[in-house]
Amino acid sequence: MATEDIIELGTIEKDQRLRDIASLARLVSYARQNAWELNAEFSVYCLDLALGALLQDLTESGINLPVEGAIEDVPAGLVH
Repeated sequence: MATEDIIELGTIEKDQRLRDIASLARLVSYARQNAWELNAEFSVYCLDLALGALLQDLTESGINLPVEGAIEDVPAGLVH
């Protein structure tokens, strides 16, 4: 196995990890929006924290997403 193969495998695993984190972020964002529509304030708060952590993971991996544009119709104070 050549060094290039090892580096490529690491890249493939990293890409899959980023896709998995992005999928989780979409799932949490969807759940958060539903909780907000149901006026479940504590659930919204907890899902905000989870979404913030996932976005931080993506940012640390080199992907920058606009946080304010990702969550619509929410007062700015609730976005972490």
